[in-house]
Amino acid sequence: MDTQAYDKLAAHVGHVLHIESEEAYSEALAVLDDLFEIAGDDKDDRYGFLIDAIAKAIDEYEMSDPDIATFVAQSDSIPVEIAVLRTLIDQHDLRMKGQPKI
Repeated sequence: MDTQAYDKLAAHVGHVLHIESEEAYSEALAVLDDLFEIAGDDKDDRYGFLIDAIAKAIDEYEMSDPDIATFVAQSDSIPVEIAVLRTLIDQHDLRMKGQPKI
């Protein structure tokens, strides 16, 4: 077993796998963005395991914030069709006022 390789990996990504501060959170987002740029589209890409691990750490950190956890719970309770419709209305600055009644 090559412990030097593991030590090197831990030194580079350990702080973004166990996020405990806003600084580590921001860095984890940046690392994830970089990995998305270099990773291939193949589900077996060699960076896939690292992307999954960092994404999980980011999710856990975000869900530790009560405001984010509440927002996620509320948004998960909205039916997908309604959420899509609301998004389209907001994106296209549509209003019900002045629309013909059906």
